[in-house]
Parts: sequence; structure tokens; C-alpha cells
Amino acid sequence: MKINKHIPVKLIKQRHPLAYGSFINWIKLLLENGGIEKNITKALYISLSTLFGIPFRIFENARFGKKIKNLEIKESPILIIGHWRSGTTYLHNLISQDKSLGYISGFQAFAPEVFLGIEKVFKPILSPQEEEHAIANMCSYSFYHGLFFPKNIKKYFRKFVVFDEDSEEIRTKWKEIYIEILKKASFSMRGKRLVLKNPTNTGRIKILLEIFPDAKFIHIYRNPYAVYASTKHLFCTRILREWAFQDISEEELEENILLLYKEIMQRFFEEKNLIPPRNFVEIKYEDLEVNPLEELKRIYNELELPGFEKSKEDFKAYITASRANYKKNKYMLNDETIKKVYQHWKFTIERWKYDVPEDLR
Repeated sequence: MKINKHIPVKLIKQRHPLAYGSFINWIKLLLENGGIEKNITKALYISLSTLFGIPFRIFENARFGKKIKNLEIKESPILIIGHWRSGTTYLHNLISQDKSLGYISGFQAFAPEVFLGIEKVFKPILSPQEEEHAIANMCSYSFYHGLFFPKNIKKYFRKFVVFDEDSEEIRTKWKEIYIEILKKASFSMRGKRLVLKNPTNTGRIKILLEIFPDAKFIHIYRNPYAVYASTKHLFCTRILREWAFQDISEEELEENILLLYKEIMQRFFEEKNLIPPRNFVEIKYEDLEVNPLEELKRIYNELELPGFEKSKEDFKAYITASRANYKKNKYMLNDETIKKVYQHWKFTIERWKYDVPEDLR
């Protein structure tokens, strides 16, 4: 199958995170969520683009399916975890400057079943991205479907993050999908050890260790008050407005943010002791923000990872560039919200000894 090398990059940039995934998966989502209430134009775009992608998926499976199936992941991945808006993206981008490491590219994340056949055409979007988007585009076993259908977000969370339904069939299928995604990434990255960033994995440590008993984990945490403010801002300005196909009230949104943080962090504290101490390191976002190179060196030392000195200049260059382009968002929390966050998230606020930041008051 010949690909036009002059296809504009804007055609593959995400108009919606589901736009270049599986058509069958999209239809299943519509059926199980009772259709859509808003963003009808985007829903139509997803329908057409996923349908158009069917021949490309057939082509990729025919060309690479056997190779991927027989591929062996030689080194367990390095997994960056932590609640959303805690600095996972910055840390992922920083570590990915180490050229000895591979990652899930943005192209793979949003077009996981076609990217191998045409990835050379889209070099501008091969930057690191989280694999949860790839899961969401391949099957119905992703928490991120709860972002697009927020009335059912708690169902998706309990089913595919903490696996509370305890269905062995669901767990087995999820593992198969996850391994396939990582095999494709390993193939694309020429066998490099993968460094992965996925906040959803913060609640999946047990199942991840079943797949990769020797995986390395980096947990990053941030002031919970700042996490709340940033999470709500993201939901209001991007997710509910641009991505969601259902509306929920502001009260329900706040309830979901408070509840899901509590549940995923409680699950993390329950399961983190399953990780061998030599494979686990924890850092504060605020420390990373002030001394990124020192914190990165500590990560490499504690996890006994090679390559820090070799990549040091690349790390420095990324830090300098990111600081030059960084503009911090400003949020405000009223007294009632501060009290509510403390009531629900006291267990992390006190554990990590945080106060309300002055710039949030």
C-alpha cells in the first residue's frame, strides 16, 4: 500500500483522541453509553476517520502482525506513575531525552493499529505520549472512555483501573492488549528499553507486576491542592468542552475528581509495597521543578539505570528549553473548596506534609 508522503500533518493531529482508532471499538462505545448528547460533529468525524482507517489496519496486521506476535520484550519497562497533573508528562519528556530509551510515540498512542506502516510520514508527532490512549483506541478496556462519556467515568475507573469486578476474563484481555501495545513500541523503537508514562497505572501496580515482575517504577507526587485545581481546570477547559459526548454538572465533576483521586491513591498505597525496593523511587514535583537535573540523577542512581552521564547534556538542553517556554497557569481556590479537598485528601496532604500554596488562595 503506497502512502502519499505529502499528507499534511494536520490530518493526523488529534481532533479527538479517538479519531484514528478502531471503528468497531467506537461503535461499541456508542452502544454501551447510549449514544451521544453533544459534540456531534466530532462524533461524525470519528465515525468517518475510523471507518477510513480499516484498510490501513488490515495492511498493518498483514505486514507486521506475525513479527509483533513473535517479538520478545527483552527488558522490563520503566514506568512513570502518579496522579494526573502531578508532573508525569514533564518527567517523561525529560527522561526520554536519553537516546538509549524508547517510548510510546504520539502517533502510536492515537493511531495504534496503523502507525507502523506509515510512521515515517509523520515524524513531527513521534514525541512521547501515554499508552492509555492506545488502549482506548484499540479496545473498550480503557479508563479514558470515562473522559469521553463522563456519566460513566466511575464505572470505567472501577472496571479498568482497580479491576474491582475481579473478572479474570477482563484482566486477561487487558494484559494481552497492553503487551501488544508495548511490543509494537519496542519494535518501532528498535528494541530499546521503554520508559512509559501513564497516570492510570498508579492504580494498577499489582497487575503490571504480574506482566513485568522486574519493572522499574517512578512515582511523582505534587501538592494535592494544586493537583485538584489543575485537574478541574483541565476538565473544564478541554475534556468536557472538546472531548466529552455527555454533559455532567459542576457538582458531579467535583465529586468525581475528589473520589477518583482518593480511590487511585489508596490503591497505590496498598500495592506499592509489592514493588521490590530496588525497583521503586519516589520524587516530589516541587523538587523536580527546582532541581530537575539533580532529581533525575537520583532517579538513575536509585534505580541503577545506566546512561545518565552520557545523556546529561541532552537533559540540560531540554530543561533550558522547557523553562524558556513554560508559562504557569494561575488558579484560585475558595475556602469552601480548600476545606473540601482537605476532608477528602487528608491522607495524602498529611502524609506528604503539604499546606495550601499561597498562589492558590
